Amino acid sequence: VFKHAAAGTNMGASSSSNAITASVVTGDTLTISGSTGAASVGVAVGATAKVIAADVNAQFGTTGVKAEAVTYLAIDSISAAGAISFDLNGGGSSRSISATIASTNDLSALRDAINASSGATGVTAELGSSQAEIILTQAEGEDITLDNYANNGATNDNFEYRALQSDKSTTLGIDRTNATDPTNDGLRVTGAVDFFSTEAYNIAGDNG
Repeated sequence: VFKHAAAGTNMGASSSSNAITASVVTGDTLTISGSTGAASVGVAVGATAKVIAADVNAQFGTTGVKAEAVTYLAIDSISAAGAISFDLNGGGSSRSISATIASTNDLSALRDAINASSGATGVTAELGSSQAEIILTQAEGEDITLDNYANNGATNDNFEYRALQSDKSTTLGIDRTNATDPTNDGLRVTGAVDFFSTEAYNIAGDNG
């Protein structure tokens, strides 16, 4: 999950698919060496990007290094127009989302349905590089979960998805198709953590 890099770059984002799985985040200990000192930050198994960033920021007085978290999930290549439904959550309360799309090249109705429940789920949506792509955001770095996906206009319920880094465009890993998973109606995406400091710093993890 973690990509250790220079100031201002991502710690990492990741995704897993099938009926909602446990988080892919494994335990680790980060050693942050900044301009004012060093500190160890424990990363628990299943920790969200939000929690990791908060723990890093709790050591800011020692290290001079800050962290920010965000979670992005991009979805496109929906298999067919039709009535789409799924359960969505982003650290809040799960809500059933439903929308009818007249064309796979225009996901505006799906965007609007997600945003109508954003106060409960913590997840907002916007169109991506085209109207055929939708980008879901959890602004605090909570995991985004999507479950029980169905499309009554398709002979299969396929779509492609990917976790994005905090630039909202760079894919971490590879594009995934839910059809390749043994139970393909749900997924979980973890967030990205960016580190910032006015001075040079180093981050090392026990797991590399």
